[in-house]
Parts: sequence; structure tokens; C-alpha cells
Amino acid sequence: MSERAVLMLIDVHSLLNRAFYGIAGRRRLTAPDGLPTGALYAFLNMVLKYKTDLDPTLIVSAMDLPGDTFRHESYDEYKAGRSPMPEDLSLQIPVAREMLAALGFCPVSLERYEADDLIGTLALHGEEEGMRVYIITGDRDTLQLVSDKTSVILLTTQMTGSISEEINPDRMMEDYGVRPDQWVDVKALMGDASDNIPGVKGVGVKTALRLIQDYESLDGVYQHLDRQKGALLKNLEAGKESAYMSQDLSRICHDAPLPGIDELVHADCASSMDEEKLSHLLTRLDFRSFLDRLELNSVNPTKNSEILLQTNIQDLCELDTVDELIQMSEELNTIAFMLPDRG
Repeated sequence: MSERAVLMLIDVHSLLNRAFYGIAGRRRLTAPDGLPTGALYAFLNMVLKYKTDLDPTLIVSAMDLPGDTFRHESYDEYKAGRSPMPEDLSLQIPVAREMLAALGFCPVSLERYEADDLIGTLALHGEEEGMRVYIITGDRDTLQLVSDKTSVILLTTQMTGSISEEINPDRMMEDYGVRPDQWVDVKALMGDASDNIPGVKGVGVKTALRLIQDYESLDGVYQHLDRQKGALLKNLEAGKESAYMSQDLSRICHDAPLPGIDELVHADCASSMDEEKLSHLLTRLDFRSFLDRLELNSVNPTKNSEILLQTNIQDLCELDTVDELIQMSEELNTIAFMLPDRG
């Protein structure tokens, strides 16, 4: 594969969460059928921006699946205590997957693995294929994947609004004073409250960074405990088991058994877009500006509505019981009845 080939990896749930809470959360956008679309609109705007900026030859979108992962097998409290996803956001997840597939942005997911693991696996595979890799995310966990061939485009929020910055090995050393391969040891010490990774009690980000800067690794910290004193020494001694467990939990997998990975990294996003499906979807969502941006034709919504209405009337005529009517109403969300006016 050509050295100029560029692989763009999208951390879908990270970007959708940012879109929902940081951008779209201020006002509630909906499609004509009532579906919430604020996060989808902001998310699509983001991914199209980076597609334009990076001009990738291939885009893969990594998504989480519901349920436990292999990390829960070693620590059943992993990610415990998280608030449930807001319904407005959860309704947009399957539509985001449909939209990414129509765009040719190859949505992938795998049971027992997180999106980060798929990103780590794909990034390494891309590097081995000689590709330049960019990871689009708001999650600093992925900083451990940074290399001479892989950069993280990190989305952050500041007082002036949302910004993104490219993190490469030099930028990591400048900002944090550690190498990418040391980041997992920093996380082992400081933990991660958002994932309920405990780390070492009393050790925050500043102390964790200083310890890894001074002693190179988690092993190095524990090989030089005699140089610590006071509360930090006690906390490190008491938290040793937790630190090494947290290191394992924080380490992103590079060998997730993703089916068809060889074919996936040789796909061409320029020819993968399904224009008909994308036009239908964007019309349904009432994303007219994106239809213009992508130079797509709007689909006649009246025709789609007529087809849907005819189908629903036929299904309604075939119902035998009230229970079947109730079940159909749950599937369609809404059924309207017109009653004659008898004066």
C-alpha cells in the first residue's frame, strides 16, 4: 500500500457524547418524525470536517456494544456507577451507525471489546501496512497509541469553545513530560474515575506524571519505593495490587479478533459511499445542508410517507385482536384514529 495512504479512525461514542453534551445539548433538534437529531447533526459536522482536513483514503468508525467486556472478567466493578445514557442520545446511536455505513465510513464493533481496543488493533494494522494513522477522539486513553506513524486528534473544550489538537510523540513530551508508551503507567497510578479504575489512593495526575518521569515506569516506581516517604509511601505500598490491576485495565488491546481486518484496511472510502441510502437518510433527518454539502439530491419525502402509510394500513387490516393492535402501536410509536363527527 502506498506510503501516502491515510487511515482515519473515529471513536464514535466519544464524539457522539461530546456532540450531545457539549454542542447539541443546548437545544433539542428533531427530525420530522420526532427522532432527536442534535447529536447526529453535530457529530456529522465533526467527522466531515476531519475528512476534509485529513483527506483519508480509508475511514473506520469504532463503536461500543452494550454488555460486559473482557475487562469485567478481571474487575467486575469496571465502569460501575456510570449514569445510564440519556434516552435522547441512545435513540441516535443506531442511526449514527446507519449513517456511517452509508457514508462509507465502515462502522465496526466486537462483543467483549471496547471501541478503544478496535482502534488500537486497527492503528497497529494500519502502521504495519505503511499507512499514516489519525485517531479522532475526545478520550485521552488513546494517547498510549501515539507513535511516529499514529497521531491522536484530541477534542477538548476550553473557555473559548471546542478545539482540537494533534498529539504526536513530541507534543506528548511537551505537554505531559512522558512518552506514549508510559501513558498507561500514568493511568495505573492516577486511575480513571470515569471508568471506575481505582489507581492508587491519593495519587493524582501531577504526582503520577512526576513519578513516571522520575522512574520511567510503574515497575521503576515500585523498585524505588525507598526513595518515597510519608503518606505517598504508605499509599503506594497499600495500593500496589490496585496499581497493577489498573495498569491492565488501562492498557488498550492491539490484537482484537476483528473479522475481515485485512480487507477492511484495503477498502477505499472514496468509492464506499451509498449515495441513495445516504440521500434517503439525510432527507428523513431533514439534514438539508448536508445534502448540499455532499452534493446529493433530496428524496421526495411525500413518496416515502405514502409507501409507509400504505404498508401500515395493510398491516392494520390484517390485525385480529386488540392485543395485536397494542403491539403494533408500540412498534410504530404512534397510531392516530379519526372519529366521525355525528353532530
